[in-house]
Amino acid sequence: MPWVLTSPFSPNFLPPDHTHRLPRAIVREPMSTAEESGAPQSTEASSSSSSAMPSSSHAVGLPSVALNLIVLRSRDIQRAATFYALVGLSFVEHQHGKNGPVHLAAELGSGSVVFELYPEPTSRPADATLTTTTASAAVSSSGTRVGFRVGNVDDVVQRIMQTFGTAHVVTGPSTSPWGRRAVLVDLDGHKVEVTELSSV
Repeated sequence: MPWVLTSPFSPNFLPPDHTHRLPRAIVREPMSTAEESGAPQSTEASSSSSSAMPSSSHAVGLPSVALNLIVLRSRDIQRAATFYALVGLSFVEHQHGKNGPVHLAAELGSGSVVFELYPEPTSRPADATLTTTTASAAVSSSGTRVGFRVGNVDDVVQRIMQTFGTAHVVTGPSTSPWGRRAVLVDLDGHKVEVTELSSV
């Protein structure tokens, strides 16, 4: 299916052909008429085709990619920070430039990933588009789902229930192929998955 890149901070992107995302070595070419019908092909043609395929994964040439920033928007960043503090995050206040919005940031993974909470404006300018700064500041991120690896899932869920109530627990702690797991929902509607790595 077509690839759609959507973000509160960048315009929609609709590539004309989603196969461009894959290196040529692993994109299946359209079958010839003979292949569709199951007719045998000559050994020479088959040999030529297979020799053209790179035998090493290094030929693919995919760059190394790592996530380093997550930004959520909240109607009350201080209360949102309280929620995520119960999950295990620690925030500091930031502001980029004199006119930038005050926001909260937490570093994860020895600083390799930054998790930020930005204020969500109460209204969106009528003339805003997804490519404008004003629109970026007015788009909700409530449909976003994030996940954290924690030391003890049951403890996190218990703290959330005691502070914010059972309505913020979507799925209680249970065993899963990924370890003990639960799904929460924060004060702005973001789904939050917490997973505890199995010791087995």
